[in-house]
Amino acid sequence: MAHILLVIICDIYFWEIGKKAVGFNGARLGFLFLAVNRFYNEFITRCFSNSVETIFQTIVFYYFLKVKNRFDINVAVLTAGLTVSFMIRNTSPIGWPPLLLYKIIYDGSLVPFLIAGVFVFLPVVALFILIDSFNYGFDSFPVITAYNFVKANLAEGLSKYFGVEPVHFYLFAVLPLIFLALYPCLLAAFVMKARNWS
Repeated sequence: MAHILLVIICDIYFWEIGKKAVGFNGARLGFLFLAVNRFYNEFITRCFSNSVETIFQTIVFYYFLKVKNRFDINVAVLTAGLTVSFMIRNTSPIGWPPLLLYKIIYDGSLVPFLIAGVFVFLPVVALFILIDSFNYGFDSFPVITAYNFVKANLAEGLSKYFGVEPVHFYLFAVLPLIFLALYPCLLAAFVMKARNWS
């Protein structure tokens, strides 16, 4: 039941982001696409790490839109959410560096981010290391999940089984399966973006 409540909270934040970014009608269209998105409805709501990552990223993006040039609750929630997401699944914040750089350049948010790094990021990381070490066994202290991920996937080579298919496999088999009705919109967005780059 708590899991379903978290998904509903994510949907509320998705709605608020949509209204702010593309207006009321755009948010309604976004919800329509979300409702018919097979990937979201089959996997995100059932795979715990995927759903937690999606929920935290959605909530974090809502607060990202509100960040300005001072340390406040928006910066604290943004930092805490990204940190929790990172500590659960360390590949989750991979798209955030350019977004944070954008805020630093255009909104002057460097000092608030530095403050949040000291007073939010470091304590949350320490808390997660303590929790992981407690549950894994203090004889292996410190247990750092991100280090274990890198060790297993890179040093031990377990990641060699992912991403080995050719590009056309993802374009014509995986993406249509995931996005269904949204797939033509995704292709149109790629074409429009490519025209803007040239």
